[in-house]
Amino acid sequence: MHVLLSIENVVVLVVLRSKKSSCVKEVEKIKQRRTERRAAQLAIREHHVQEYDVSVPSWEFEAMIRYEQLNLAFIYSE
Repeated sequence: MHVLLSIENVVVLVVLRSKKSSCVKEVEKIKQRRTERRAAQLAIREHHVQEYDVSVPSWEFEAMIRYEQLNLAFIYSE
């Protein structure tokens, strides 16, 4: 069985094939969110490197202590 395709039918077929399925769109959204999240985490890490001495193994603990001290100072200053 031979089917003759006109130019209009070919254009319609190309357009239909170029549409993305919902799964592909969802995967692209997840990929985009992951890229944005990684960029935000990198910015936070760079900020910590500038603010704290990250060569000290307990720098995160030190950061938590400083944060709580600032919060206590703010609470008691009111």
